[in-house]
Amino acid sequence: DFIQKSGRNPALRNLRSRGTILAMDFHNKNETSYFNPVRDRLYDHFIEKGVLLRPLGNVVYIMPPYCITDNELHTVYNAIESSVSVG
Repeated sequence: DFIQKSGRNPALRNLRSRGTILAMDFHNKNETSYFNPVRDRLYDHFIEKGVLLRPLGNVVYIMPPYCITDNELHTVYNAIESSVSVG
């Protein structure tokens, strides 16, 4: 399970989900805010990985459509896991 696995990562904080929606905070030296400057680095990293996620500052959320495949969802999870060094 992505939440259990990623919840042990100190770079990710406050993992939460409701149904298929998942959100998390990327821990860095700035406070959690929609204006956190890490947003641009995270966005660029996700685009490089072929995933369109729109970070709100250091808050990243996933709202996948119900038609997403397991492979597509794993691609999203892999992009998030590889982004912890960016944040």
